[in-house]
Amino acid sequence: MSHVLTPDGLKPDKRKLDAILSMPRPENEAALQRHLRMTTYLACYCPIYSDVAAPLRQMLAQDCEFCWDERHTTALEKIKQLLTTASVLGYYSPHDEVMLQCDSSSYALSAVQLQKDKVIKYALRTMTEAEKNYAQTEKELLSIVFGFERYHMYLYARPDKVTVQTDHKPRLAITKKALGATPKRLQRILLRLQRYNFELCWVPGCDLILADAQSRAVATNTATQSSGDADDITAMSTDEEQMSDMRMVALHNTINAMRATAADDHIYQRLKKQITAGINDVTSDLKPYYTFADELAVSGDFVF
Repeated sequence: MSHVLTPDGLKPDKRKLDAILSMPRPENEAALQRHLRMTTYLACYCPIYSDVAAPLRQMLAQDCEFCWDERHTTALEKIKQLLTTASVLGYYSPHDEVMLQCDSSSYALSAVQLQKDKVIKYALRTMTEAEKNYAQTEKELLSIVFGFERYHMYLYARPDKVTVQTDHKPRLAITKKALGATPKRLQRILLRLQRYNFELCWVPGCDLILADAQSRAVATNTATQSSGDADDITAMSTDEEQMSDMRMVALHNTINAMRATAADDHIYQRLKKQITAGINDVTSDLKPYYTFADELAVSGDFVF
């Protein structure tokens, strides 16, 4: 189970919390704020938290220049140690309700398991190169898949619904759509979720503190988990299936002509970029696509 049982309570195996221990040093004020939001959320479980975090909070003062020195490095390392003590991580109970906080950044997936507002486990991994090209809706759903599959032994076949907190509203709609109405890649992701009993709950991003901070603070050298290779293969096979379907209804020359036309269409290219990043540009050119943005996906050179 990767835990150490002691007379004083449950203590985690240090390897289990590499995601927290490997968080890189904040390079700017915004990164520091993410660190502090996450750690403050757990302050009630961390002894002497306020004293340890004081040097970091001082850097956020209005008239204070962001200048990192040894004091701040020491404070950050102490906070990491506080986060990984037994007083932070609780015991899993099969009788208590389970809540997952899942989030994705442009390069990482994060999932935090909680019971009674207390952290049970952290999980974090970087995306594969194929996954980094997913649409934002796909990345957000992939973070939920990552959370359930990582905590499978705790969450599979639970009689009650697992509450999944998300700050991405399109997730709520896409999980209610018929599989046939979604792109092939989303279909595969949704199929992986069908064996779990869960309910999505939207919360503002400012309240999704733990998962959000983790997904954005992943160290650049964090190794991708072994499941990444399988996900890369899935992504490639899905793209090939999409192109195979297209070749059934269009000749090779027609597809090449469509590819050339798409490459020259600046609106089409901007739409592709917006789908990957998450559509937030509602200018007149892209506004017609906004209402069904959650159904769009980029596969190869085309939008489906």
